[in-house]
Amino acid sequence: MEKEQLALTCTAVGAIWHTVRGGIIDPATAEGEFISGLTGLLARREVRRKAERQKSANAARRAKGEPLAGVRPFGFELNRIDHRESEAQEIRWATAHILQGGSLYSVSNSWNSRNIKTSRGNRWTPTNVKKALLRPRNAGLIDIQGQVTDTKAVWLPLVLYADWEQCAAILTSSSRSKPHKFQRWLASGIAVCGVCGEAMCSSAGKDRKESFPIYRCTTKAKQLLSDKQRHPTIKSVLLDGLIRAEIVRCFTYGTLLPDIQVDVAETMRLQARLGEVRQGEADLMELVGSPGITIATVQKRAAELYAEEVQLDVLLEEQAKQSASAAMISSTKATLWKSPVSFDSVSAFKIELGIRFDSLPLEQQRTLVRNMLKIQVDSFIRGKHKKSVDRVVIEQVQ
Repeated sequence: MEKEQLALTCTAVGAIWHTVRGGIIDPATAEGEFISGLTGLLARREVRRKAERQKSANAARRAKGEPLAGVRPFGFELNRIDHRESEAQEIRWATAHILQGGSLYSVSNSWNSRNIKTSRGNRWTPTNVKKALLRPRNAGLIDIQGQVTDTKAVWLPLVLYADWEQCAAILTSSSRSKPHKFQRWLASGIAVCGVCGEAMCSSAGKDRKESFPIYRCTTKAKQLLSDKQRHPTIKSVLLDGLIRAEIVRCFTYGTLLPDIQVDVAETMRLQARLGEVRQGEADLMELVGSPGITIATVQKRAAELYAEEVQLDVLLEEQAKQSASAAMISSTKATLWKSPVSFDSVSAFKIELGIRFDSLPLEQQRTLVRNMLKIQVDSFIRGKHKKSVDRVVIEQVQ
């Protein structure tokens, strides 16, 4: 169509073409129009034939389980078959990290801090970390335009299929909320304002000497000028310290805490069913307009599938919470339940617990806090609060 438009434009002004291979062509003449159209059709045929040959060659390679040409995948060598062990270890670590409740941000931050680059030599972002972990080839699978095939790949998997499937289900779950632009600290979105009950988010405050991170009520963060109430703010270092101390206290004196186990088989069952529900929703959309299928029938079935999807997301979220608690308990249980326990060992143990809590990924820390504590920050009132910490109310979740 572009060439036809060019010919019409040139004909209108009497312009001729001086081509590299065909010489001089006047598109206004019958001969010029014929030659121009013929060469265009021949060129188009060759392009399409080349594309068909490429598709045929790609299909043959896929049938043999061989990789296609392209950018080197992270974790593999240039031949796209052999493992690059240094990168393969990072894929295994990142997959396990997500399964334990870690975040994409913490993975990208870890890789960037250790100067690990993408296969193109770029820095990592949570988005390309997610793409790297979702690749079916990590589990030794071949996919065609996002659809996994039954063909066995010639390369060995980087991770176990069960681990890849579970990791993919976590990363694609609709319950995995997008991070708030302020959500960078331990209590963001978890602590609530004692005035309006809204969540508190991370922000920045300053005094005459310096600026520092704070938690601020989201109502004030939105700058609602019509709200004349005084909503609380608090330094993040102060609130984080109180939360950390409460978590340590819960684990130190909670000797009757249950032995938390994550049912991997149940998690996989839930994830498999969630995949079936989502596929059912996609198939349902294709039935619209088919003979014998009414809109009412489709709407009813869609509502049923959506309700089940929401329920499965809730159950999988509970599994994620348990995994964070299990990580904390398993790392401390051997010391916690030693008998007898002296006052000196309890003091040392509390220090050890604090260190272990600090070593957890931020997402696991947040999951523990969300699952174990209720946090409310009130506005400071002179005469009622002697110290700023007096307005912080932290209770254990029953």
